[in-house]
Amino acid sequence: MSAPAEVAELLDPATLTEIVETVFVGLFGEERGIVAPGDSAPAALPAVAHVDVHGEWDGRIEVSSSDGLVRLAAATLFDKPFEYVTDADLSDVLGELANVVGGNVKSVMPGPSVMGLPEVTLDDPNQDGQPPGAVGIDLSWSHEPIRITISAQPAGTPSQGEPS
Repeated sequence: MSAPAEVAELLDPATLTEIVETVFVGLFGEERGIVAPGDSAPAALPAVAHVDVHGEWDGRIEVSSSDGLVRLAAATLFDKPFEYVTDADLSDVLGELANVVGGNVKSVMPGPSVMGLPEVTLDDPNQDGQPPGAVGIDLSWSHEPIRITISAQPAGTPSQGEPS
């Protein structure tokens, strides 16, 4: 299934929100607060990571966040003081978020499929908005915005993933 309009038929925003809440509690615990619906994420969220899925369903799972969210997530996950978080830590934690959210999304989409490795950009100048037919949610964690977008992609795009 590769038509963008089909994403909404396969995954609704409530299920995606539940997936993200579960991932955040699993990775970061409940002490900083569970992901809660945000009012509306800012237009530009510069920290972006995505994973591509190929198989019976071809799509992209993208995680976009504020610099503050990814710094707080890195400090929490790596148990470091905020001021000692490096760009490598930021890339690692954002890639891990895309990977874990992506794996959970992949599990509810038609399969079999493979998932590629995360691709991370900490300062993405290309903020084109949500693709047509995509399912997206704007959330917040510790008062920092995060956006998760699931979009279909044309079949046949090369993948770096391993079969699952």
